[in-house]
Amino acid sequence: MPTVILAAAFMLATVATAGPASATDTIVPGPEDAASGARHALETWQLGGIGGTWLAVGQPNTTNRDDRAVFRFDIRRYLTAGKVAKVTLRLSADPQTRGETFRLEHFTAERIVLAAKDLRSTQVELVRSFEVKRGTPAGLTLRFDVTGAVNRDLEAGFGFSTFRLRSEFAEAVGNPDNTPSLISIVSGSLALDVTP
Repeated sequence: MPTVILAAAFMLATVATAGPASATDTIVPGPEDAASGARHALETWQLGGIGGTWLAVGQPNTTNRDDRAVFRFDIRRYLTAGKVAKVTLRLSADPQTRGETFRLEHFTAERIVLAAKDLRSTQVELVRSFEVKRGTPAGLTLRFDVTGAVNRDLEAGFGFSTFRLRSEFAEAVGNPDNTPSLISIVSGSLALDVTP
C-alpha cells in the first residue's frame, strides 16, 4: 500500500511541474549572429549590417552591390528533443523598392560563425520567394514558417539555424536605373518563435 501512495504522489508532482505544451519560446540573434554586405564586394561585409545597425537587402545605393543579409539563431536548447512542433521566423522591413521579388533561404550546412563567404554560398535551400510592391509602407511585417528547416538542422545535430535574405532582381538584372531599391530589416525585429 505505501508503494502505491508513493507512486501516486510522484505522478502528481510530475504533472504539476510540467509546463504548458503550447508555450512559445522567442530566440533573437546575438551581436555576432546577423550581418550583411554586397555580393559583388565582400569587403563590405559587416556584423550588424551597414554602420553596424542596418541590414540591407538589394541595392542600397546607385551601384550594383546586390546586398544580402545573413542571420542565425541558437537552437541548441532543442537538440535533446531533436524536433520542435512549429517555428516561425519573423521580421519587420522598411521597403524602398521598385517592386521586386526577394528570397528567404536556409543554409543546409551549419555556420559556426558567420563570414563574408556566406553572401555567395551555394549551400542553401529556398524557404520562400515573396514580392514587395513599389510603395509598400515602412514597418512591413514578414513571417515565414521554417519548421521543416529547423527540424532538419536539429536532426543533423546543428546548434544554429542560419538563413539568408536576398533580392532576385538585384542578382538577375543588377541596378539598371542606378537607383536604390531595397528592403532594410528593422533593427531588433529579427526573431524565431518556437513551439517545442
